Amino acid sequence: MTAVGWDPDGFDDEACPGPCCQTPPDTRHQGLTMDPNVPLGRIVDTSQQNCSYSPGDRPESDCGQPATWHIAWDAQLENGLACDEHMAEAQRDYVYVDRHRVTPDCAMPGSIWFFEEKRCGYPDDPERQAASKAQHATA
Repeated sequence: MTAVGWDPDGFDDEACPGPCCQTPPDTRHQGLTMDPNVPLGRIVDTSQQNCSYSPGDRPESDCGQPATWHIAWDAQLENGLACDEHMAEAQRDYVYVDRHRVTPDCAMPGSIWFFEEKRCGYPDDPERQAASKAQHATA
């Protein structure tokens, strides 16, 4: 399960209650400070490894395309999956800790993020097993 649902301005297909949306669209959001951190959405099943982009964080707006990228959003390893199109959008709009191409182990229960190897996997030796337990205990 992975937290998902980044939405660049927070108001796709929604009525914005703020004063910024009382202005013409070509000047909307100008001069406002955008948060570079991705807004995390609901917890979803990632076993099919589909893109987890979801404007408005609603199931009916999920991208659903096959994911090609696995993204670690923060040091707590909140993570998401993205297709090429939405990875480009995430690169443009947000900061993240790391990313790598999706492999069969990505976002699966018990797998860990191997930063130096740019992949996810399962610990196969006692040292990695201990690191995995520590990583999941702090996440």
